[in-house]
Amino acid sequence: MNRITRFLFIRRRILLVSGAAWILVWLAVLSVLTVRLGVLHAQLETLNAPWTTYTPANSGLASGSVRDLVFDHENRLWIGTSKGLSILTPDGQWATYTTTNSGLVNNSVHALAIDEQGQMWVGTNIGLSMFAPDGTWTTYTTANSGLVDDSVGGLDVDQQGQVWVGTSKGVSVLDTQGHWSTHTFGDAASNEVQALTIDDRGRVLVGTMTLVSMQETDGQWTSVTLDGSGALAVDAQGRVWVGTNDELGAFDADGHRTTYSTANLGMGDGGKYIWTLAIDGAGRVWVGTLGGLARLDTDGNWTTYTTDNSGLAGDNVRALAFDDQGRVWAGTHAGLSRYDEGVGTSSQDKAAVLDQIVEAEWLMHTATSVLVAVTVSALIALVWAALGEPQTPMRAGHAISTIPQVAGTQTTAHHFQQSGEAIVKTQIPLAGWGFWIAWILASAFGWGLGWDHRLRCDFGLSFVCS
Repeated sequence: MNRITRFLFIRRRILLVSGAAWILVWLAVLSVLTVRLGVLHAQLETLNAPWTTYTPANSGLASGSVRDLVFDHENRLWIGTSKGLSILTPDGQWATYTTTNSGLVNNSVHALAIDEQGQMWVGTNIGLSMFAPDGTWTTYTTANSGLVDDSVGGLDVDQQGQVWVGTSKGVSVLDTQGHWSTHTFGDAASNEVQALTIDDRGRVLVGTMTLVSMQETDGQWTSVTLDGSGALAVDAQGRVWVGTNDELGAFDADGHRTTYSTANLGMGDGGKYIWTLAIDGAGRVWVGTLGGLARLDTDGNWTTYTTDNSGLAGDNVRALAFDDQGRVWAGTHAGLSRYDEGVGTSSQDKAAVLDQIVEAEWLMHTATSVLVAVTVSALIALVWAALGEPQTPMRAGHAISTIPQVAGTQTTAHHFQQSGEAIVKTQIPLAGWGFWIAWILASAFGWGLGWDHRLRCDFGLSFVCS
């Protein structure tokens, strides 16, 4: 291989390597943008879909069996499950506390409540734990406190900061001074607490296997006999809603009772057993049952959600809560579901995701255009370099006319003796600088197409915008 052949060989290799490197760079950019677009479109689908479900398989949820739900002052969702206490932050981050990584007394969580100091109270089947904002845990059991029984089935905090604990043997109360007291209601069945809540008026309501008992603000208790009061709620008018084994009842201030049957809601026999109740800002009553989720509107109409007609994670609905956007969260035996009735309306979250999609698509158009143009310019440069190479080595005495003339090239021969060969210098402008000039023009062309797409999206002139 003579000097000119080696020179052109090296030049072709440089062009090939540099061109391939740039192509690989833009392919990598396209790959990253493709993944990013996929994530953004998935987020948009989530915003567009009324139902979102979280399970241990697709999130940090400790267990699919959800027993209770509580939002704290920072709008974090605390989730009591059969395998620990999980937390979901507003930005989608998960954390879980269990007996192995915290002071939680037991992983089987049945009840949750938060006080004004931000302390989270956690009821389990073998005791009560309190998680303070500073990260410390305190546990209360019958062995170290005045708790009447270790099996906790209901929790709430009153306006004085007292913690009311519903157990299998009655209700224990922990005041702010650390003193305990206990309330019982008769026989064993009457003391087995299934639900406990405190309304805005300060009234304490306790649902047991056979009774619904209410303590007025003057400390007096009244009771009504009912079969299995597993759910309690109080609406803005002060009516007490009670879910039992086979019906939904509402008691007004005069003691008058209105009964709603759940037998005709299309949820089968499971719909007769009510686990949980919640009342939203519009005064609608949400009913979690063994056979699905039902909603009673203020006009008396019912709407039913099951796994057959909605995105509900499971039909056995054990817990309900509302976030600061009015969305309903339902804890089931098969995972946690969120239902957003406001889907389809403009929201800041959706607008932010759409802006990010437009930005990513703009970059995709730009990167694609540049990749194509760079690839073409690299091929042109390589072909031109190949055409500019002499077909035979030049030796001393050969005529210059034997050097092929290529359009766009200039060829000169410098005759001098060096190892019996003449070195011919072939100047190929496009093969070297031409590649980089073509790349710059291609980049400008690509950015121009990208901006064209961006402007069309911004002004609503393109149908390809999300």
